[in-house]
Amino acid sequence: MSPAAKAEVRVGPRVVQVSRPEKELFPDDGITKADLARYYRTVARRMLPHLRERPLMMERHPDGTDGGAFLQKELPDHFPDRIHRAELPKADGTVTYAVCDDAPTLVYLADQACTTLHRFLSRTDRPSTTPFDQEDRDERPRPARPRHASARSAADAASRADAAPRPDAETLGSRARAVPASRPGSGAAGAAFRPGTRPEPRTVAPAPEGCGPEADG
Repeated sequence: MSPAAKAEVRVGPRVVQVSRPEKELFPDDGITKADLARYYRTVARRMLPHLRERPLMMERHPDGTDGGAFLQKELPDHFPDRIHRAELPKADGTVTYAVCDDAPTLVYLADQACTTLHRFLSRTDRPSTTPFDQEDRDERPRPARPRHASARSAADAASRADAAPRPDAETLGSRARAVPASRPGSGAAGAAFRPGTRPEPRTVAPAPEGCGPEADG
């Protein structure tokens, strides 16, 4: 296959073109860009519920993981119009983020050498949703607790605020859980709890051993 050749990956009724399909993105394992695109297509049903309606920061490795990498917030001009967007405020203006709402978009992100998708905890329609988390730095061994214990302890702490949030627990790495908590009237995008209403202490405990993403292999 010539360097200018493209592979076609069919995703439902749509065909997504993948440029430089034989480019190795993970050289140690021989995983090519076409492999990543097909993998994203395969796992889209599992990934999309965690990506839909959430702005993305894209970690891109155009020359593979052995080459340079960069994080991209602003949606590039060459992205097709069919890809959803979210314009959110920043200190000196706005940023237009990509939003991955469907499987063809996910496969397209593989074509763009997006090896990691850093998605917001908040949604595009509820940018005032506020995550709060606290990693437990205590290294002492402790008995494993049920998986829901971390979420419950954080939700209990949040419920003592002046307006009870709606918690939704998520795993962060292998040691911590985050609970994004939407509180009515919390203000602009990314706003924290207003002074005097922040729940204390913030009590997200470490995930029990074997329950983090690393446990999936």
